[in-house]
Amino acid sequence: LTPDQVIISATLTMTQFGNAGGGEWGEPPDSFIQVFTIGEDWDESTLSWNNAPSALENISGTWVRPRDYSLPDQPYHWNVSRAFAQAYANGEPLRLALYSADGERHTGKYFWSSDVGDWNAIARPKLRVVLGKPCDAPDVDCNFLYLPLAK
Repeated sequence: LTPDQVIISATLTMTQFGNAGGGEWGEPPDSFIQVFTIGEDWDESTLSWNNAPSALENISGTWVRPRDYSLPDQPYHWNVSRAFAQAYANGEPLRLALYSADGERHTGKYFWSSDVGDWNAIARPKLRVVLGKPCDAPDVDCNFLYLPLAK
């Protein structure tokens, strides 16, 4: 960032390509998938359930529906603005993990990873960061509308 820029927003987009469920277990339910910040690096080639770094903070969540196979792959979005701004301010990489507390075995949702081939590069995870000018910039007029609380 240059000195005349601030972070307006950051959005993580993941594209769903499938889900568990069907058959004897019935149709899968919606899942609330949360994004957590992680405080340390990890190596994806050695990562397991037993050595994964701990989550620091739950920062966002969104409901993910079971995959509708009559439609194209479905993108889902998480607001990670605060986590991105904190990582940037601390000079650290943005470390995120997605998590769902679903308990039933037919609730899993499947998303394309960054390893997907070029044939489907559009479905790779994306982090969209919007930068802007701060409100105290000379050529910016920030007006905020405050409404009184109803009694």
